[in-house]
Amino acid sequence: MRTLIAFAIVFGAGIGLPVLALFNCSGWNEGSMQVATCIVDTPALRDWAEILYGFLLLASFLAGIPLLIYLVILIVLALFIRWALPKKPR
Repeated sequence: MRTLIAFAIVFGAGIGLPVLALFNCSGWNEGSMQVATCIVDTPALRDWAEILYGFLLLASFLAGIPLLIYLVILIVLALFIRWALPKKPR
């Protein structure tokens, strides 16, 4: 059960939040590396979406290797959290 909770927290935050940031903004221009509009338009969310779109552009030219590295980092983080959570006494 600890493994399931750790993986749900890490992958929910590590994949869910970036996907929500990408869905928040639209009209990304590869030349200027900027988004045109955002639903919730704050400077922090706009910058976060621009960074994510740039990362995806870089990953597309590098055959997805940065995405695989990101997934490995998430898995290692989930295993570390699982190890750090207290065990139930028997």
